[in-house]
Amino acid sequence: MNKTYKYQRQMDEKGLKELCPFTNCREADIPAYRWGIAPIENPENFLPAFLYNQIRQIPPRANSNNDFESCSTFALSMFTSLETAKNRFNGMFERNKKMLGYTHVLSGNILKSMGVISEINKGGHFDLFEYEGIELRNSFEVVGEFI
Repeated sequence: MNKTYKYQRQMDEKGLKELCPFTNCREADIPAYRWGIAPIENPENFLPAFLYNQIRQIPPRANSNNDFESCSTFALSMFTSLETAKNRFNGMFERNKKMLGYTHVLSGNILKSMGVISEINKGGHFDLFEYEGIELRNSFEVVGEFI
């Protein structure tokens, strides 16, 4: 199994070689939920923020200038439950929801062979740093719609 990270070159170019992924990241088998767009085959569903934001022309957050925030943009944002994913999305300002463009919640299982995850925060969020060659759309499905 190739343990090279999918976006390692870009992380290195950004100067995050020593910091990214975070030292507390680990491989894990864990159910995961992610914001997405139906159908599951949508090419934007499994892009990390640094690519997704470029495609959608989303400006960087004003508070995202540190290395921790920069590193996080090379990972996929995940949640531990459907409820947590929906609550976090629904708790955003309408302007931000529209800018992000997500319409659905995706669900799947992260396996140790797919990458490493960050520590799960109090809000049930974690980052997944994928290994090269992983296609998450094969392991996820659309399970809910934002209204």
